[in-house]
Amino acid sequence: MASSSRSPDIQGASGRSTQRPAIVVGWQATSGTPRAEADTCGERVLRWSGELDMATSEALYLQAVAAPPDKRLVLDLTQVIFMDSMGVNALLRISQERQLAIIGPLQDQVRHVLEITQADTVLTFLPSSTEG
Repeated sequence: MASSSRSPDIQGASGRSTQRPAIVVGWQATSGTPRAEADTCGERVLRWSGELDMATSEALYLQAVAAPPDKRLVLDLTQVIFMDSMGVNALLRISQERQLAIIGPLQDQVRHVLEITQADTVLTFLPSSTEG
């Protein structure tokens, strides 16, 4: 398991002070450019935590499209506590440019935003390891 270091706090669109999103690719923590490392299934895994909003969505998009496109990108959103329409837009843009699957379980607020925007009908979701 990768060790994590505390990132500086930023203020998200929700007005809450939050830790800068942690980006993990292939289960290795990175602080900028993703590493082209595959997990045991040969998929690229990107973990996002904190907020996915107007202040952070472009960073997610850039990280996602920078990963090698030869395998499906699995985006772990289990630690995302807030998402706005810019976060939804980033997910839709990523899914148009590469094969994308999202894994949860999703926080209630994140799930609700995806449902009311109907993005949940066009994005691909994988069952979480905690679902029976």
